[in-house]
Order: sequence, then C-alpha cells, then structure tokens
Amino acid sequence: MLEWLEEWYESQCNGNWEHMFGIKIETLDNPGWDISIDLEDTDVNSAPKEWTLIENYEERWLGFRIKDNKFEGSCDPKNLGTLISVFKKIVDKNEINVSEVLSTLKI
Repeated sequence: MLEWLEEWYESQCNGNWEHMFGIKIETLDNPGWDISIDLEDTDVNSAPKEWTLIENYEERWLGFRIKDNKFEGSCDPKNLGTLISVFKKIVDKNEINVSEVLSTLKI
C-alpha cells in the first residue's frame, strides 16, 4: 500500500499541487497513526463522509472521514496499510464496504 500511495502522490505533483497540498502521516499517543490527504485539485471527487469507526477488538481499530476536501484517518499501530487501502478504495471506487475493511484489520 505504501508503494501505491507513493505513486498516487507523485501523480498529483504537477508543479503547483505539491506546493499547496499534500499528505501528512503522524503518530498518535494512544498509540496509533494519523493521516491527512488533501483532495483539492485531484481526480478524487468524493462527497463528505461522516466519521466512520471500525474496530474488531479494543486494540485494533480504524476511523476515517472526508471533510473540507481532505481524507482524514486514524488507526492503531498495525493498521496503517489498511488505512491507506481505505483511501485507495475511495480513489478507485468512491465507496467503502465497512465489513470488508473490518475483515482486513490486523489482529
């Protein structure tokens, strides 16, 4: 998934986009990951989505939304790849199957 994200990022870089927009990946103190991806001036045309929390155990969870033309997501330490795959599904299909995501969370 990281390679896919690298390629998607590179495909957005056009001399302008990367100066105003981008991707941020940070750690959380609970612990976990936090990701923010600007959708402005990209081919991603997704309507705003409310926060969706998916969890299969107390330690394995993932949440995401689209707000203010940004994909925002957080997850536990072992599911960064799964969170990136949620973003990929939005880019590819503009939809998310929550039960499919739940089945892919790393236990």
